[in-house]
Amino acid sequence: MADVIFNNQRGSLVEHHRNGEDLIVVLLQAAQADDALRDYDDLASLLANAGNTEATFTNYTRETILNAAWSVTIDDTANEATADFADITWSPAGNGTNNTLAKLLVCIDGINDAARLPVTAHDFATTTDGNDLTAVVDSAGFYASTD
Repeated sequence: MADVIFNNQRGSLVEHHRNGEDLIVVLLQAAQADDALRDYDDLASLLANAGNTEATFTNYTRETILNAAWSVTIDDTANEATADFADITWSPAGNGTNNTLAKLLVCIDGINDAARLPVTAHDFATTTDGNDLTAVVDSAGFYASTD
């Protein structure tokens, strides 16, 4: 599950899914401490802080996950909602330019970074080297809301 759930999005992920919104995945080379990250309300302000640096490795792109490709499961017995999407692969990742990565962010997509809402941040400590890079966020899903 998430290492960080952004304060502004707690409990709203189910509604974003119902509204047909897409996700976008952003990789960071450098990231502030978890407690500082959780306070950002949009991706633009998060990236404006010098402590947060987006990936630049060869073949890096932000990955869009269409609404139909991510799911929310409501479990009335366990009183929880979980969200998940398939693993993401950058192929190949790096070689010309390599990065040491720190975090993977999952955001609600928007028309620009000021409209992209960070939902979760996950530790993603790896270094690109020209091989494929696959992000397996969590086998149980990237987000869980429990009582």
